Amino acid sequence: MLDSMKTRTPPHSSSPALRMAGTAAQSLSATVANLIHADILSGRLLAGDRLKEAHLAEKHAISRATIREALISLEKSGVVERIPGAGARVVAFDRADIEALYEARAGVLALCATACAERIVKSVAQRLTLLVRDMQAVDASNDLSRERHAELAIRAQRLISEGSGNRYLAEFHEQLLNMALSRLVRQQGLAFHEASRRAESSRDWARVARAVDRRNGPAAAAAIHTLMAHSAEAVLSQPIYQDRAPPEE
Repeated sequence: MLDSMKTRTPPHSSSPALRMAGTAAQSLSATVANLIHADILSGRLLAGDRLKEAHLAEKHAISRATIREALISLEKSGVVERIPGAGARVVAFDRADIEALYEARAGVLALCATACAERIVKSVAQRLTLLVRDMQAVDASNDLSRERHAELAIRAQRLISEGSGNRYLAEFHEQLLNMALSRLVRQQGLAFHEASRRAESSRDWARVARAVDRRNGPAAAAAIHTLMAHSAEAVLSQPIYQDRAPPEE
């Protein structure tokens, strides 16, 4: 019944989440794309994993054509790549890709921060300051603080991109962020494992917040570049990127 209202979901279907998500005002392929993306972000699907249409169609009890549409959508978002003759797989980045991705993220987020500071939206500066305080509050060296810190850092990035008032910059930032999250969700968590790294991140974010609050666009942009440089360095210090061969075709 879900697939264009032509068939019924079989009783053995493993897609209760799909049936619930399908109630939202979106197409079936978009719903499936969201579920696949969620599997990538959670680590259930790893970088380089094959995304076989037949398996996904059976899992979600929908047609392969709908799965294909979902994969095309994810490819446009940068989290899936389609290889001629081999099908689709979760995007895998090597060291050079990570460096390029962080450079692009820094450039876009710096533009957002500049616009955010110069637009003089006091509520954004206040909310950013509160997020920084939350980061500092959870920076004690316990098992949960690294995940919470990463979550707050992502919220801060989205606050700045949305506060820029430029929907194109916000869309570019979200696409780059999704690419990073889909591939680096585990590495980013490990990058915040050390208390010293979390403290460094909090200091970087505090500089961004001060610059935005003082309406200093150039200082906000410079602080973002410093923050992203530290983030890239922390991610690239993980063993997986030390002598990593590209995934097999």
